[in-house]
Order: sequence, then structure tokens, then C-alpha cells
Amino acid sequence: MAIIVKVMGGLASQLHKYAVGRALSLKHNQELKLDLTWFEATPLGDTPRMLLLDRFHVEYEVASHSEIKILKGSRLRNAIAGRVMAISGVDLSTPTRFSGKRLNDFSHNKKNMSFPSRGAYLEGELVGDGVFSDIREKLLLEFTLRPDFITSKVREMAEKMQMSHSVAIHIRRGDYLSNPNALRYHVSCGLAYFQSAMNIMKKRTGEYPLSFFLFSDDIEWLQENMKHFPAGSEVVKEFTDEQSFFLLSRCKHFVISNSGFSWLAAWAGYTENSVVIAPTVWLKDKDKNNKHVQEMKFGEMVLVDNE
Repeated sequence: MAIIVKVMGGLASQLHKYAVGRALSLKHNQELKLDLTWFEATPLGDTPRMLLLDRFHVEYEVASHSEIKILKGSRLRNAIAGRVMAISGVDLSTPTRFSGKRLNDFSHNKKNMSFPSRGAYLEGELVGDGVFSDIREKLLLEFTLRPDFITSKVREMAEKMQMSHSVAIHIRRGDYLSNPNALRYHVSCGLAYFQSAMNIMKKRTGEYPLSFFLFSDDIEWLQENMKHFPAGSEVVKEFTDEQSFFLLSRCKHFVISNSGFSWLAAWAGYTENSVVIAPTVWLKDKDKNNKHVQEMKFGEMVLVDNE
């Protein structure tokens, strides 16, 4: 049958879940389909998002409600299985449904990595590129914007980044501060982190004059704090999410926040000459954070304290 992946969240989450599904569908020679029902009725408490995958050269089909039900199983069984798992650790999930711990155990069990022959339904979070690093070159082609979304302004900005020793600095605020659900799990990076990261970046890149490009989901805050960034830094604004992702990935070096958006854009733009600086703390739960940070490392990533 098919591997069905539940897609939800912002652009980076959409692309990351697609990448996981794409890699597994190729590995197991099964068709990739996406469950897009989250966008039809976003659950209360989640930050509403637009589906943006169609702005990129990705390949998938949309799973029907009946296909989802077959592989995901009934809502009642899933609810009971979730409660039993929480209490006893016993997994009573539908055999074709992979979520939470089961999904992570599956992704790390390289010796016995096989799906049921009738397909699988995947929902939940996998951190880092462990599942899809082997198909990076293919994904880089698929993560390119479709021509309709590359305006003359986007092209001009991208050329400016490519022609200089460009450093992308991404400052994530948004729902990390405004959404109670996000605030419960995530920390935010303060100015001290970015100042430390910029100093380290200057040392790591040598004597080259650096051009800093500032990205943020809170442009007003950024403009109020421009004095804390190097003179001549350019605020990248008035672009859509997909255009901003594209532009961020066109920079040569990266200072990222604890954000999937800048992490994946840096992953897509990374070369052997890139310097990538990331924060040490992404999540408030210490144990989860330590595991998260280890999983999201790639290349020669430099970790800087943001507490």
C-alpha cells in the first residue's frame, strides 16, 4: 500500500515530516501519501498554519480519509492504547500505526527497520536528519522553490547573499512567547546568545568581512534592537515564509535559534565551508533537551549557551 505521514505545523515541520516520509517510502519501496487533515481543522491550542508544501518541488499524493482510517486505526483503540502506554508502557497500538516512542524506536532500530507489507501511518516528531540524511541531495532539489514564488526581489536578495560572506541570523519569537502550549515546552533565545554567537562567528570565519542578514517572525522587536547587531546588518522582511526559508538557506553561515525553521534552512544551505552556531537549550525539560540537541547536530555545529 503506502506510507502515510501526518503533516502539521509550520513550513519547517511540513518539510521535515515530508523528508522523513520520502526517505522511508524510498527505502521500503512504498508510495508516499500525506495526511493533511490537520489543516482542515486545526486543534484548539495549536498555532494555525497554512499548507505550503506545494510551493516546493516535492512529490506526494494526498491520502484519503478511508486510507488514513485503515492504517491509523480507530480513534477509540488509539485512545485506549495511548492510556495503556502511559500507565504500563505496553504498546497496544494498531500494528500499522507509528507514533511517539514507537516511531522513534522504529527510526533508530536500523537492524530491524521494516514496515508491515500493507503500509504504515506515521504521526509525531522525529528530530534531526538521521532518517533522511542518505537522500540529502534528492531533498535539496525538492526543497527548491517553484519558479512562481521566486520574484525579482527574492532573486536580487539571494544574489546579494551568494556574492558576500553572508551570515543568516534567525530570531524565533512568535508563538514561543504568545502560545501557552508552545511556552510550556520551549525556551527563547535572548540577545546575549546572539551576541556571543556573532563573536564566535567572527573568530571562526577569520578576517573576512561578514554580511549579516537578520530573519525573524517579530520584525518590530528586531528593529527596536538593531543597535545590538553589527552596523550594516540587513533585516530580511516583506517575504513569505517559503521565500524566507529559501533565502535563509542561500546564506553561507548560520546562527540559528531553537527553531526547526532555521535548523532545516541551515541544513539545506550547509556546505563543508559553513559555520553553523546553535543554542544549547531548545526545550525546558532537561532530559528531552539533551536528547534533542544530540539528534539535531549536523556537520561541525558549534553549540553556544543560551540560558
